Amino acid sequence: MTRTLAAAIATSCEALKNCKANGNTWGQDHHEKALKHYTDLLPSGSGFDSGTTILPGLTTDSELWLKTAFHHMNENGYYTEWTYHTITVTPRFSGIDIYITGSNLNDIKDYINEVFYTTLTKEAPIWTPTPST
Repeated sequence: MTRTLAAAIATSCEALKNCKANGNTWGQDHHEKALKHYTDLLPSGSGFDSGTTILPGLTTDSELWLKTAFHHMNENGYYTEWTYHTITVTPRFSGIDIYITGSNLNDIKDYINEVFYTTLTKEAPIWTPTPST
């Protein structure tokens, strides 16, 4: 069965919480590694120069929480300032809704929405741990 990256992240966050609550250290380690793998698939670079962080403690079965920052450039190609954003993703029958906090400098929220929507609605690759991960 295929699932989106957003669904895979939310499932791993929920499983991580359950493992922590039940003292399952093997499961906790397993899901932390899965989330690290999924984090590597989220926007990084091209303005998202600090990458994106998953917030498993805030994520529930009805909301996925992420944190990112965008490094803005001026018309001459020089970096000018950062804006910081929390992204809340809610599943819908027709896909996902994305809510973005933080400054809307240069209408950046439209771009962030587009990038995250495209990324999170792609099919998630199957992650299976190897003995070294």
